[in-house]
Amino acid sequence: MSWVGLFSSRLQRYYFAFFVIGFFTVMAGPLLPWFAERFRLLPSQTGTLFFAQFTASTLGAVLSGFNSRLASRGGVALIGLAVLAIAIGDWPMIIAGFALGGLGFGLAIPVINMAVANEDGGGPRAVSLLNAFWGIGAFMAPLVLEGTLAKKMAMLTVAALALLATAMLPKPGLPLFRPQGKGGFQLLPFVTFSCMMFLYIGTESTAGGWIPSLAAASLSTRIPAASAFWGALVIGRLLAPSVLTRWSARSVIFAGLAIAGSALFGLWKMPLLPLWLPAMVAGLGLAPVFPTMLPLFLNRIPVQALGICFATGGMGGATLPWLSGYVATISGHVRDAFTIALMATLVLFILIFVSSRNPLVKPELTDNSG
Repeated sequence: MSWVGLFSSRLQRYYFAFFVIGFFTVMAGPLLPWFAERFRLLPSQTGTLFFAQFTASTLGAVLSGFNSRLASRGGVALIGLAVLAIAIGDWPMIIAGFALGGLGFGLAIPVINMAVANEDGGGPRAVSLLNAFWGIGAFMAPLVLEGTLAKKMAMLTVAALALLATAMLPKPGLPLFRPQGKGGFQLLPFVTFSCMMFLYIGTESTAGGWIPSLAAASLSTRIPAASAFWGALVIGRLLAPSVLTRWSARSVIFAGLAIAGSALFGLWKMPLLPLWLPAMVAGLGLAPVFPTMLPLFLNRIPVQALGICFATGGMGGATLPWLSGYVATISGHVRDAFTIALMATLVLFILIFVSSRNPLVKPELTDNSG
């Protein structure tokens, strides 16, 4: 499939929606100091935002498969209403706003990912671009919200963009995906993909979450390591469609995990390296894994169950960073936090390797994806 096909009118509208979703997903972090000063909050109180957002997003992911049309458009619309509430509300309304927005992206992210994978011209290449636009939104949020004093105006603009994205999403809605093959729903592919989502989202969240803490303890601050990681993740996903025209999906996934694992080992055991270097390499390695992995399972798991898979991934995103913090606390060294991400990457590599050889699970890992 040509690059022109990857930017069809329908796909462009999905990309725009994911840019808005990415912006909202990371919006809480840049706004925390502003909220703390404005409402005189303790750190434990501001942390409520993350709990509310995560809990609601998990619920949204579970519910996303039961009405795909409502989940896609309704989810993005909820984000618009949430940002509006955050911009104009008091502290209780702000908490409710982040919960509402979490529910919104929990609903929308699984269904839009699946829709793009099933679109004409879709597949792993289009899913990579879709998630690159999520990354661009996530990258822009701190720049915009930390770089302006007119935070309310910035949020009102984002709310308007979210409502515009809602109106622009393809009118026919999303198809009802059904697993192909005999026997209907199969438990083993569902459990396998859920474990993969848990491990991948947990690894990405751990790396992205703990690199700033390691940078704070590092003597080298010339290049922000966190920016290197997220920037490389975006660039890697923009480059992935070209790579997938030359390599099989299986080769891309294994190469990505091997590169990411090497970088995570560097973050753990190679303090002489400039921190931005392994952070950047980790982002590049992880970039194509999820967008390439997702389309391979779409014909084996019904849409209702895929929502649960995404919710399981969200649990990994909450559990593994916490476990990493526990390990770092026990050892007394921040670098030891990356042992959890390294172990998760290794287990994910083995799980994909084994599943590609199991006829009950085996996704189409050997074809070039276009």
